[in-house]
Amino acid sequence: MSKLLNELRKIKKTYDVGIDRGTMVSLRGLLVENKKHLGYPVLYRMGINIDDGARVLIAGLFSTHPMEIDTGNIGTTCKTIETRRNEIKTGEYLTPTERRFSSLIAWDDWDDLSDRLIRIVLMAKSQNVPINYEQLEKDLIYREKSRIEWASSFWGYTPKPKTNEGDFL
Repeated sequence: MSKLLNELRKIKKTYDVGIDRGTMVSLRGLLVENKKHLGYPVLYRMGINIDDGARVLIAGLFSTHPMEIDTGNIGTTCKTIETRRNEIKTGEYLTPTERRFSSLIAWDDWDDLSDRLIRIVLMAKSQNVPINYEQLEKDLIYREKSRIEWASSFWGYTPKPKTNEGDFL
């Protein structure tokens, strides 16, 4: 279990009960270039280096959408978003979520990846789709390998829809 995520979960608990709302707001500032300085003191108190791009990004994303799950990856998250939005692929055209996901995995540099990942997390938040932050933290450290795993999760196996009892597919 990640030290960063343990600290973020503690902060979320104080946020949820209304004791400390400012810390989550400061961490959300990490996602905006001219507000990053607001989150640096919080990272320092958590023992996180402000030069650690992956963990800084995770802290900002978590503070934006702290709904967690312990399975899957960003590819799975995007597939769930696509399903919840009832997007259906017609012909050769991509669904809006598929287009956004394709853009995500085609990153050129860290700025591209982080900007596109922020958009995916905001989409997940709008659809109440949880994110596996434990896996995302690992994926951001091993980015090239993650790109393939995300794509496999998104375009790979799709479970059959549930049917009524007694129905056979």
